[in-house]
Amino acid sequence: MHSKDLERLIDSFERSTLVELKYTQGNTNVHLGRRQQTPVEVAETTLKPAAAAVMPTPSPQPNEHLIVAPMAGIVYLRPSPAKPDFTSIGSQVSEGDTLAVIEAMKLFNPLEAEFACEIVEILVADGEDVERGTPIYRARKVNHV
Repeated sequence: MHSKDLERLIDSFERSTLVELKYTQGNTNVHLGRRQQTPVEVAETTLKPAAAAVMPTPSPQPNEHLIVAPMAGIVYLRPSPAKPDFTSIGSQVSEGDTLAVIEAMKLFNPLEAEFACEIVEILVADGEDVERGTPIYRARKVNHV
């Protein structure tokens, strides 16, 4: 399977309401699944106009990592407008902590920390439309929280 075909398969899966997909072609086996949804309270917001200029992707420092959107959608940095952000600059988070929620096709998908880290920079605004791969946070790995 070519990488373009795999990307199309993943994009189709992300746009669908399927929970799991298994695909086999020759020696290629692909298994896609969604994580269990975390209940999150999100109020409706008004749409914001798209930014006129494309911002360049920031380059992380040697000991820093970019935490990116795993799918296209609207990113929410807090569980609801009345509640504080999931995290902030300087906060240390543990692996598995929810950092944001991405709304895609009326589903709210948690963006979880893949490792213990300190948030160095927040690269998007609450309620902003993002594409898959858009940097959300710049973080520095830590040994423990």
